[in-house]
Amino acid sequence: MKQIISALLIALLAALAFAAPAAAEEGDAVTSAACTQRYTVQVGDQLGKIAARYGTTTSSLASLNGISNINRIYYGTSLCVKASSSISSGFYYTVQNGDALSKIAQRYGWSTSYLASVNKISNTNKIYRGQLLFIPNR
Repeated sequence: MKQIISALLIALLAALAFAAPAAAEEGDAVTSAACTQRYTVQVGDQLGKIAARYGTTTSSLASLNGISNINRIYYGTSLCVKASSSISSGFYYTVQNGDALSKIAQRYGWSTSYLASVNKISNTNKIYRGQLLFIPNR
């Protein structure tokens, strides 16, 4: 019985600690690059280890993703780990409940298909809360 209670307590604490993905504010990650590869943070990940795995530095990864505290990343967060300089500048927008790619595209003056292409989205009807979308500047 003690083991079950302990396991439930650990699960509850883990859920509370990792429940909310990092919520980047609109415009947090201004970059001169478009994301070409993403990684979803797993339990126990550290930004330095992720950076090493993808052949970059912790500070570059933090800058690319608008992370101010390199010791605080959240389970489930989608990080840009590889970027292309094909788009001159822009920012990352965090998808909110009720968002649709078409509405986001319209808000920033782009077509839905272009925004899907920039973000490597194959199904324009499938975006999710917490997903980071790169919005190129006009």
